[in-house]
Formats: sequence, C-alpha cells, structure tokens
Amino acid sequence: MNAFVPMKKALISFSLALIAAGALFSASLDDIISRAKAESKSYNELRGSAIRKDLDALLKTYDAQDSYRFAIDSSVSTATSAGDSFVSLSPEFTYSSGGDNTTSVRVSSPMTLIYASQLDSKSTYKPGVSVSQKIKIDPTADNRKDNSKRIARLQADSLLGKIDAQFEVSVCNALMEVLQRMSDFSTSKASYDKQKAEFDALVSKGLVVEGTYDYKSKLSSLLVSEKSLEKARLARDLALESFRRVCGFDFDSLSVSPALEIGFSPLQGGNSKVMIAYLEMLNAQNEYDILVGNDDRALNLNAAGDMSIVGNSVSSYAISGNVGYKDKSWQAGVGASAAFDKERNAVYPKVSMSLSYDLGSNDSRSDNLNKQMALISKESAAYDYEIAMMDYKKECLEMQRSISDARLDLERETAAYENAKAVYENDLDLRDKGYYSEFEFAEKKAAFAKAENSYKSFLLSLRILRCNAEILNL
Repeated sequence: MNAFVPMKKALISFSLALIAAGALFSASLDDIISRAKAESKSYNELRGSAIRKDLDALLKTYDAQDSYRFAIDSSVSTATSAGDSFVSLSPEFTYSSGGDNTTSVRVSSPMTLIYASQLDSKSTYKPGVSVSQKIKIDPTADNRKDNSKRIARLQADSLLGKIDAQFEVSVCNALMEVLQRMSDFSTSKASYDKQKAEFDALVSKGLVVEGTYDYKSKLSSLLVSEKSLEKARLARDLALESFRRVCGFDFDSLSVSPALEIGFSPLQGGNSKVMIAYLEMLNAQNEYDILVGNDDRALNLNAAGDMSIVGNSVSSYAISGNVGYKDKSWQAGVGASAAFDKERNAVYPKVSMSLSYDLGSNDSRSDNLNKQMALISKESAAYDYEIAMMDYKKECLEMQRSISDARLDLERETAAYENAKAVYENDLDLRDKGYYSEFEFAEKKAAFAKAENSYKSFLLSLRILRCNAEILNL
C-alpha cells in the first residue's frame, strides 16, 4: 500500500505544446472565459454557494464545543413552624470544555434570605466552587475528527477548482455549437442564394416557363433549399441563445490566435478522491485500533471548596479533593477532605478510598461484535483506497494517451486549415480577376469559413482536454 504524501508532481511530466501558425486562443478565448465568469449568473451563483467563507465555521462542528450553563432555582415561604418567612435562591454556573480531556468548573451559592422572623433568625449563604479534570490515558489517540476536517477542506478546495474548469468546458462547448451552426447557416445561405439567382435568371430569360414540369421541379427544389436555410437559421439562433445563457452576454466573434499549452503531471499521492479515500482508511484504522487497544482509561482529578455564612459571619468552611482511575473493568479512587467549624474551633478530617471491578456482562458480546464490524470496515476502506489509486493511475495513462493523440491530430488539423486558407487566398485572387461570379465566390467563402470554424472547434476541444486534465488532478 502506498503511503500518503501531500500533493506534489511526479518526476514524469507529459506536456503538449500547441504552438503552430494559426493556433487558437491566448487572448480571445481567455477574454471570453474571463468575461463569462464575471457576467454569468449561473456560474457566480454556483461558485458563491461553494465559497469557503463559511468553511471554518463548518469545520468547528467537528470539534467538541465548550458548553456553558447558568441556572437559578427559587422558592418563597411565607411562614414556617419557627415563624420565619424567607426566599430561597440557588444560582449556579457551570462550564465544561470540549474534547476528550475535559475540564469542568461549577460555581454555586445557595442562599436563604429571611425577610421576616419571630426568633430573629439570620439569612444563610453557602457559596462553593468545584473543579474537575479528566485526563484520557488510552494508548491510541483519536484522530478521526482531525482527518474529517482534512476531508472537508479537500472537498471544498476540489469543488471550487472543478466548478471553474467545468465552466470553461461549458463555454467551449457552447462556442463549438455556435461555430458549427454558423457554418451550417453560411453554407445553406450561399447555396440558397446561388440556387435562387440561377432560378430567377432562367425565368427572366424565358428558359424556364411557369407552369411547366421543369419550372415546378426547380421551384420545389428551391423551396426545399429555403426550408433548409430556415432550419439552419433556427439552429444558429438557438446556439447563440444557448451561448448567451451560459456566458451571460451575446456572442460576437472568436478569432484565431496563437499558443495553447497543455501540461499534465500525475500527482504522486493521487487527487482529492484518492486522498479522501486514504483519510477514510485512516479513520477506519483508527476506529479499529481504539476499539481493540483502548479501554476507556482515564484519570479524574477533582477539587472543591465551600463555606457557610450565617448573617455576616462565616460559620464553617470545607475543602476536598480526590484522584480516581477508571477503565472498562476497574474503578479506583482516593480522596481527602477537611471541614472547619469556626464556632467550635474544630477540624474534621476525612480520608476515603474505593476500589471496584466489573465482572463483565452481556456488553462484552456487543464489544466483540463492534470489533469485528470495525475490522471489516478497516479492510473495506483499505480496499477502496487501493481501487481509488488504481483508477487514478489508469485515468492518468488515458490522459497521457489523449494528449499524445492530440499532438498528432494538431499536425493534421493545422495542415488542413493552412491548405484551406491557401485555397481561399487563391480564390480571392481569382475573384478579383473575374473568374468567379458573386454567388460562386459566396460558396467559396462559406466553404473557407466552415474550414476555419472546424479548426477553431478542434482547438476548443484541446482547451477542453486541458480542463479535463486539471479536473483529473483536483
């Protein structure tokens, strides 16, 4: 089993440098994506819900929280057998720290306030304070909360990265759809315009007479072309509307500009999915070790003091303290206390000791079952971690293969685009010399626009590949 290590790049790095004459992106696509991130409502709402501003508060829920309590009990008596009328109050404040090693403090002051007395009775007060400290001494520390906090941070960090990368993929997909539909519309329009011009020329010259079979055939073909053009227009408009919904603004243009680089380096410790599986394996191992090795061993230290006040004078006071040990079977303790009676000028010391042993009960069967279930969970978590690591390594190899294929595809697509550009430049020259009619050249122009948009779409697919490589390592 591979040991967990922090994220770092492996020595082997696969990179694909896409630098060719006419390669896409740098400013133009980056500008579109940056603007989309600023103006897209859906992106900002999604990312806003995942911002880590509340993460620290969330992580505190994994920590044991300190607790505070204040209470007052009261009662009123209008008359007693001794002829006293009084109010009884018992204010109390308690504090308990979170965590396994718990510190508790209790402050109280019961009092009886006499407001009417036939025998001249005095009010009494008994303030006191007690402090206790629990110290766990089990051999295995409980690290599950710390691991759970690390899991939460990994999930938050990877979520933000995935939102950004997946949004870029959405923008690229929307652009690819727009480019495809605009190419289809330009091709359909050029074809329709040429076909309509030819039909109108034949009719005007009398070569095709209305009502004849030839006229009806050519008119039917023209109507089919017109319907195709309208369908292409609708598809283009839908693609533009889809782009606007994704990005938050209308599509203008996407130019061809140089330099795109895809770099991919597998992480030695795996991505967040692998590391979360590893931390969950540690939690399962820790839980099993606690059940097997720990016995709820703890030391308990207690100290207390109080005094009795009658009227304005202290009548007595007492202090006490004890130390105890406890585990699942044994419980032992030793303590000492002393009471001081000021009226009698006497001290009353006391020493106590206790020892007990639990002979066992049906709970031992439950303990054995829990240990067996924890062992199964530990082995299952270890298997899940190994599977996650193997899946990650497999995906890294597939990503390496995709990048290698993209390198070959880039050479082919770039060559095809450069050839289409050279042909179009020649067509421009031929048009200037009068070899093409207006409609013939419109078809040539539409064909080049389709080839250019196809090349842009290919380069958009490379941007998507780069995003997927980033997502893989998140």
